[in-house]
Amino acid sequence: MYAIIAIATYYASGLVFGILLGIIDLIFDLNIDWDNAFGLNLIGIPIGIAVDYGLYVILKKKWEKEKVNPKDEIQDIGNSIENQEE
Repeated sequence: MYAIIAIATYYASGLVFGILLGIIDLIFDLNIDWDNAFGLNLIGIPIGIAVDYGLYVILKKKWEKEKVNPKDEIQDIGNSIENQEE
């Protein structure tokens, strides 16, 4: 599931980058060559990787907060219930 989220995030960041670049081109009249799709794709690759890495960092922090410490129950085998609670 997280792989699918990462792929969707990569492509969504490319879409948002393209829209923002188009708006910036209209406002500041940068005269970007929109026919050069190869160059625009090369610029979009690091953007997508950076956004995916940001998602990874956010999820890692979330998972570290929710980390569960399992109880070592192998030591309690054979003990009565009253002794296990202590």
